[in-house]
Amino acid sequence: MTGAREMHFPWLPGGAVFGLLLVAVAVSLFAVSHLLLGMAGFRYEVPGGSIVEKIHPATWLAMLALAVAVLRSGHPLLWLDHLVRRHKGLLFFAFTNAVLLWHLVMNQKMPFSGLVDTFFLPMALLLLLEGISGRQRDMLERTIHVLMAANALLGIYEVATGWHFTPLIIGELVQTDDWRATALMGHPLNNAAVTAHYLLAVALGGARAVSRPVRVALFVLNLAALSAFGGRVAFVLVMLLLSGIAAWRFLGVLAGRRFSPGTAVFVSLAVPVGLAVLLALYDAGAFDRFLSRFVSDNGSAEARLIMLELFRSIPERELVFGPSAAQVAQLMRMEGLVGLESFWVAFVLSYGLAVSVLFFAGLFAFLWDLVKTTSPRAAVPVLFFLLEATTSVSVSAKTTTFAMMVFIVMVMLGRRDGGTFSSAP
Repeated sequence: MTGAREMHFPWLPGGAVFGLLLVAVAVSLFAVSHLLLGMAGFRYEVPGGSIVEKIHPATWLAMLALAVAVLRSGHPLLWLDHLVRRHKGLLFFAFTNAVLLWHLVMNQKMPFSGLVDTFFLPMALLLLLEGISGRQRDMLERTIHVLMAANALLGIYEVATGWHFTPLIIGELVQTDDWRATALMGHPLNNAAVTAHYLLAVALGGARAVSRPVRVALFVLNLAALSAFGGRVAFVLVMLLLSGIAAWRFLGVLAGRRFSPGTAVFVSLAVPVGLAVLLALYDAGAFDRFLSRFVSDNGSAEARLIMLELFRSIPERELVFGPSAAQVAQLMRMEGLVGLESFWVAFVLSYGLAVSVLFFAGLFAFLWDLVKTTSPRAAVPVLFFLLEATTSVSVSAKTTTFAMMVFIVMVMLGRRDGGTFSSAP
């Protein structure tokens, strides 16, 4: 590394002001939903309004924080060199987003603001949170814990009382007969996905800024709240992955892996307490409506099968380069579909196979970069994200859920031993 210039982490500016800016990013991301923005009069998801209204407050704050951090680092060119050398996956994802942006504007004549919150915000968060100090990481982690606890309690309260923090609006219709909680994160399925990511992060050892009793209480609370959001796929996937994590650790102990006696004693006490709480909630009927969704899915499974039939009604050339939005909407109306419940299918039908395949490659490159930047454990929430996207709209629509996953992974599973900006490969 002779002649190489280095900048050692933490590279972000310290001080209370910048710390508050980071907390503001977290609070706006986790507590300001699209439904709340609509209630406040912002034309976030409806036609009209300025560009300020179309982009989420968390994105504006994250861009501000990243700009301040790069300028305050004193080495913006060295930071760019680090970006090129260490984040090739992110750069390729940025390139595929640029291609998608060009395709949207030039070929399909569609608005592009949805790309900013859905895909540009996660990239900004990876770069921003890579350089946080240990103190900043603990502060942000505690902020996540508080917000997730508040979201879980609010979700449980909504289901228990029938009151909604924000009305559930799908399209332009208010769903008055939907019991699922909207809580802080808006759509119930957004809540379910983010709660699942949080549970996985805690189970993987990511809640290091709080004590063991608090960690278990947060885990049980959010696991109980998962039923309030009615996310069947999220529930099944997270239970399978949590079971896999538990089995892996158990096999490790059998193979001779060292473990803390205090941890063993605590787990032996926490598991029966957690089961007792869940059984008490079940006995009180807290899960009745959630379990009924497994019996009757209101045609969701059938809709996913019908969705695949749309490909047969679209000419091959248009399928490759992107059918018109009006054509897809007409086909959906003919088949009685309200939405396309698969990210992969929705992307191809919206933008065409050629652009979609390139974009999928960029997405996988970014997710690989995320795991590489944090920890191999991050592969578990990434796997959940990919599987859940197969059966939901996910990031084919304007959303901040992807950014929340990146935030949780970067803060709770990120490196604690520092790092280096270097001009050497």
